[in-house]
Amino acid sequence: MKILHKIKILSLSILTAIALTYPLSSLAVPWSEQHAFCLDHIIRSNAYSNYSKQKIYNECMDNADALIAKFEKSSKKDYEDFWRENAEINAKWHKENKAYKQSREIAEKIRKNREKLEIKKYDDLFSEFD
Repeated sequence: MKILHKIKILSLSILTAIALTYPLSSLAVPWSEQHAFCLDHIIRSNAYSNYSKQKIYNECMDNADALIAKFEKSSKKDYEDFWRENAEINAKWHKENKAYKQSREIAEKIRKNREKLEIKKYDDLFSEFD
């Protein structure tokens, strides 16, 4: 009975450990992505010596999950800021473009009215000879 109880407790503890560690490992970034991110991190660091590059790489690999999460969060924020600013600029451009079109329409009406007045002036001038 004691052996059966110990086996149950052991199997339950193993299953509990697997259940608790599996979600944590699934949240981790794959090694290939960590490696690529840290290589990019080295390039952005402008380190010149191989020793400095290796130290930067090692530190990056130690904290890769947190650094990648921070980078992705800031990238998402930058992306959202870009599109928000782009929408604001687009709205401003449309507003200015509408005002420009209205001013062009008014200028065109003035030009047509001047042409009509000029034609009428010549018609009146030559109507005297009829």
